Amino acid sequence: MMVTMLLLLALAGQETAPASVPPSKKDKVICKKEEATGSRLGGRRICHTRLEWDEIALIARRDVQEAATRTRGPVGN
Repeated sequence: MMVTMLLLLALAGQETAPASVPPSKKDKVICKKEEATGSRLGGRRICHTRLEWDEIALIARRDVQEAATRTRGPVGN
């Protein structure tokens, strides 16, 4: 009981950021529609922050580069 009271007092003493602060460009949520393969209907909406989309693109580029280097095979005889 005493610990709960101390935690509540500590939380009450913290200053919170004003609610009217606009989110930064990296925190802005961007939604994209992913089409369902083989169907004209459906699809799904995927939402991530700009930072998350950048990370997804980086991982996709890296995966493509790795796949390209793996399929080349040894050069020469």
